[in-house]
Amino acid sequence: MTQCAFDTVKVFVNNCFQVMSSYARDVMKGICREEFRRSSGAYRKLNKQGKRLLVLDRSGLTEVNRKRLSKFLETNTNFVTVYAMNESLHNIAFRSSSSYEQTCESLDDKSQRAEASGMEALPQFSIRLKGSVVN
Repeated sequence: MTQCAFDTVKVFVNNCFQVMSSYARDVMKGICREEFRRSSGAYRKLNKQGKRLLVLDRSGLTEVNRKRLSKFLETNTNFVTVYAMNESLHNIAFRSSSSYEQTCESLDDKSQRAEASGMEALPQFSIRLKGSVVN
């Protein structure tokens, strides 16, 4: 049995574009901002270039940009975590054949992973989503 509430699934499904936009703005760009502040030199330049690639849909990237994204993701496990979570949320949001139970289980799994990530932005996003307060 899952902890997911029907209202959370309803908000997620009905507002998936807003949810994904909020995730990109609040989580992905926030993590990039934190990492950029901590970085210097060539790593800083890579962070600046990678930030743009991180929020784009991978299927729309050119081969050159895919390689840049892969190189960027290799630089930091936090980037890998938020990018993987973004891909997972995208798959949940746009997978039309999922039942309520499957969507609920997927969201519960992502919520647990967010809380275990050790990054402040992920659990905050999860809490807002559960509370149906995605801005």
